Amino acid sequence: MTRAWLMLAASWALSATLSAQDKCGPDEQVPWWPMGEHSFGGTTAAQRAAMRPALTSAQALVRKTVYGTPRGYAMYPVFGYGGEVVDATRLHEYLFGIIPYWACNKYEENGSYFTIYFNPDPMKWSESDRPLPDERGDGLYTQRIKSAPLFGSTATFGHFQEENTEGLYVLFTSGGESPTLDVTQEEYLRALIFTFEGKNQEKLKEAIAATRQMYANDSLGREKTLAGLTAPGDRMRAQIAAMTPAERAAPAWLGGTDIVPAATIGARAAVRRNPAFYRARTSPFEVRAILVHIPGAMPQLRAYHEQVYKEFDWEGLKRLLAQ
Repeated sequence: MTRAWLMLAASWALSATLSAQDKCGPDEQVPWWPMGEHSFGGTTAAQRAAMRPALTSAQALVRKTVYGTPRGYAMYPVFGYGGEVVDATRLHEYLFGIIPYWACNKYEENGSYFTIYFNPDPMKWSESDRPLPDERGDGLYTQRIKSAPLFGSTATFGHFQEENTEGLYVLFTSGGESPTLDVTQEEYLRALIFTFEGKNQEKLKEAIAATRQMYANDSLGREKTLAGLTAPGDRMRAQIAAMTPAERAAPAWLGGTDIVPAATIGARAAVRRNPAFYRARTSPFEVRAILVHIPGAMPQLRAYHEQVYKEFDWEGLKRLLAQ
């Protein structure tokens, strides 16, 4: 449920929403547009009803800010229920977001200016667009760079209104429990080997067979290509072999895709999901984690955006967490 997801959700509803008005003046008070409710994958009516109290509370908190009474622009609120609930023993992710339309222009293309995720997957505060698979069938995430924790959060990533970034991410969890576990240096390197070579080196073996067939009459080209195929895995296995037991077990900090010392400027932590955290204790919709994402704003809304950031009831949001 990303920016593109929210924009797609918005596009479905706006043709009906704006049948009466396409524009508004700079001083014109604009009521919030009708709520968009979207489920990808088919949640049931009962499941959506179970998620709605938290979503409604999140909306009420945002509507207490200046964004609740837009002037010269419109706000389109969205309830996102996520996909099908395939495992009732695991927490389910859902969201509330608001999409601004300057001068009520339905063709404005913006993502949500204030997205509140409930029970988000670590991908939401991590880099890249997907986790790195490992040989256990798990996913490894590269977290964004942490910043000083704000508002009593479990973790904060990025900064408010920072140029050339995706903005601020503020994560709250029940009891401050971590939704992720550290990935060791050995685990990370073995995940990279798995990426290059596949399970039991099946991907590598297929590439080697194809190379031998392609270069059947070119021994020089064949050997050069084969060396390139095997070099990454061999290099990382040698790297693991050269580590002490303590180094193998140490948390992996990354600079790009390379392991770097934890104190390195810009180093990012490699983590995996904490299964115990994401195990539902009373319901898949209980709120055990809340992530607030605030991207940068268009020039016309920056003053409002800063006011929302300062006046938002962060304590009220934290009270939505399960105890």
